[in-house]
Amino acid sequence: MAEESHSDNVLASSSTQDDKINPTSVHFDPISALSADAIPGLASVEPLQNIGEFEAYQANPEQFLQQQAERKEKDAFRKAAKEKNEQEKKLLPAATPDKKLKKNVLTRMQKLEGPASLLHSWVQSRTKVKVITRSFRSVRGTCSGFVVAFDRYFNLAMVDVDETYCSIYSNKTHKSAHKPKDPTRSAVVVPLDAEVQQLVRRVEAMHLTTTSNIQHRHINQLFIRGDNVVSISCFS
Repeated sequence: MAEESHSDNVLASSSTQDDKINPTSVHFDPISALSADAIPGLASVEPLQNIGEFEAYQANPEQFLQQQAERKEKDAFRKAAKEKNEQEKKLLPAATPDKKLKKNVLTRMQKLEGPASLLHSWVQSRTKVKVITRSFRSVRGTCSGFVVAFDRYFNLAMVDVDETYCSIYSNKTHKSAHKPKDPTRSAVVVPLDAEVQQLVRRVEAMHLTTTSNIQHRHINQLFIRGDNVVSISCFS
């Protein structure tokens, strides 16, 4: 009798516990349901993710269930495609990772277009070119050699260069001796403006004579700035 009463108490306590986590029971306890591992009668029910889904379900249950079914189909299709790609990758031989090309002057030369592409072809074929250079006021000379690198501003790196240039020398002239004044003539003083006086002083200070001399030299390595380049041509 004692064992039967004990078993009855156990069944009653278990039924009471089931009633607390059963949403259809009058003894339903939400706190107990939250801590329970499984809720009876709701094994096939999928919980909603957020309040937005709950509001959408309340507004139109059929449309919500249809959208949820379509979403599940898309997720299953993506999962199957991902698994298929992973299996195909496992069957393929291991490929070495592609190394990124370092960006420098040599790699940028290959992407230039227009006249720079012609210059790049001369660099590749080791064609001898002639570069006409200039000074601050006139043409300076010519440089004949091989271009090994350049950029979009036409800064040139050359080797085995033969340069022909004109060097200009400037010498200050000596002022001639002052002639003796004629006592019979009277000096006339004419007032000048400030700008005219400044111009006269500049002209008096710049009594220079220039002499030019053509020179030749050989340079193993030469860098020419693009600002000093007039033209580039190849030898036929």
